[in-house]
Amino acid sequence: MTLYSTVSDKALILASSSPRRKELLGSLGVTFKIVPSDLNEEEVTAPTPEELAKKLALLKAQVVAEQNQSSWVLGADSIVVLSDNTVLNKPADKEQARRMLSSLSASTHSVITGISLISVQDQVQEVHASQTSVTMRKISDGEIESYVSTDEPYDKAGGYGLQGLASVFVHSIQGSHTNVIGLDISLVATLLLQHGVIRSDR
Repeated sequence: MTLYSTVSDKALILASSSPRRKELLGSLGVTFKIVPSDLNEEEVTAPTPEELAKKLALLKAQVVAEQNQSSWVLGADSIVVLSDNTVLNKPADKEQARRMLSSLSASTHSVITGISLISVQDQVQEVHASQTSVTMRKISDGEIESYVSTDEPYDKAGGYGLQGLASVFVHSIQGSHTNVIGLDISLVATLLLQHGVIRSDR
């Protein structure tokens, strides 16, 4: 049983190789394919973290949409932002992961996910951002050491995954839970419904 079905005659493409985004989009019960963007994220800059997330999502979608002009393309990018506006990317090694988790411990940070929906053929280009506040409890040095010894931190912005082992570190969440995992699925569903890409099954 699913809530939605695909109605557009154009394919829906997720411009991301993230298994978490694949799972979240798949939860809608719609048909889509994955075409990862080869955008070099390191070269992208913006004046604010929110604008950066939106710009990255848009550029990722544009790269894929240019090669798939008759399809709907969904791009997304999540960033983790400390209270001083420091952006945490994916840790490259254990030491970076340790520093990130230490900075998140006993504090509140923001997870901002930019979302872009593009159809070149229909001249549609939507860009939005969803922001969620996450408060972490105090994480002990032993817990940090145990966590960075797993495979979990290294493909995730901020060095942690809410859907995994790091859920035990989270004290509270304000905003979209799925946004922290990688995709505000409520916002995505709204966009897809508005543009007739999907419809309710009832």
